[in-house]
Amino acid sequence: MYKGAGELAAAEMPIWAFHGTADNTVTIDKASRTMMTELQKYGATKAKLTELEGRNHEIQGEVFTAKAAEVGLYEWLFAQKKDMNSTVTRKIEGKNMN
Repeated sequence: MYKGAGELAAAEMPIWAFHGTADNTVTIDKASRTMMTELQKYGATKAKLTELEGRNHEIQGEVFTAKAAEVGLYEWLFAQKKDMNSTVTRKIEGKNMN
């Protein structure tokens, strides 16, 4: 179980995870797929996983360069907005914004 999955889902935290299917360092089943299952269990609607077929653990260069342009990662990233008035956001950040 991923600690905090319920809070992330309740806060409608946008999450886009990338994981290589051939990763033997941190296997996709024990990490990203499990995380997505937990988030969905708590009702997350803004979480998604992109699996990079046959790639290993070292995918950051591909994800943030060629793959980013291909899948629209930067457009998605900069389109995200934080609801500063959300009571869940205030709870997570430990701030009282009343």
